[in-house]
Amino acid sequence: MDDKELDYLADKVADRLRTPLVVDQNQISNMLGFSCIQGKISQTVRNIINRPDFPAPFYLSDGKSKRWRFIDVEAWINQRYQDEMKLRRIASIRRAS
Repeated sequence: MDDKELDYLADKVADRLRTPLVVDQNQISNMLGFSCIQGKISQTVRNIINRPDFPAPFYLSDGKSKRWRFIDVEAWINQRYQDEMKLRRIASIRRAS
């Protein structure tokens, strides 16, 4: 491999590692650990993104393509995890008593 090919590969790897600014429903599905079948999200994921506490989407200029800010979705997921861990700690303390 020459330097030009290595630079091309390095750019491709960097693109994959870079945190996206916005995500679509399929990417949210992956972030939540669900798979998309033929590009369609599950009803579970659809229910999650329609929850009132889930970050609100915005529409791109075509008015049809919904997107969410990656950092908002990530923060929502992290908050759910922290809430779950707190409940588990409380439950284990109560069981031990």
